[in-house]
Amino acid sequence: MIRQIRTILTFSFPVIAMAALSGCYYDNEEDLYPQTPVCDSTSVSYDTTISPLLITNCADQGGCHKPADANGGIDITSYDDVHTIALYGRLEGTTSHLSGF
Repeated sequence: MIRQIRTILTFSFPVIAMAALSGCYYDNEEDLYPQTPVCDSTSVSYDTTISPLLITNCADQGGCHKPADANGGIDITSYDDVHTIALYGRLEGTTSHLSGF
C-alpha cells in the first residue's frame, strides 16, 4: 500500500508542481501595453501647417474650394471658413472627397 502511494506521489508531484508554477507567470504592463508616442502638436499651427496643405491641395489653381468656384459652397481659403465648416461637420466630407462636398 505504501509503495502504491509513493508511486502515485512520484508521478503526480511533477504534474501538480508544473500546474502550480505556471499560474505564477508575471505579466509586465509595460511589455503588454507599450506606450505609443504622444502626438506633439506644439509646433502645429493653422498658418504654418494646416493652411498651406489646404491651399495647395484644395483651393489653389486646380482646387475646387476657392472663393471663385467653391464646390458645395465650401470655401477653405481662410481660418474662419475652415473653422465654420469644421464646426458643422463638413470638413471631413470635404477632405475625404465625399459627394456633395
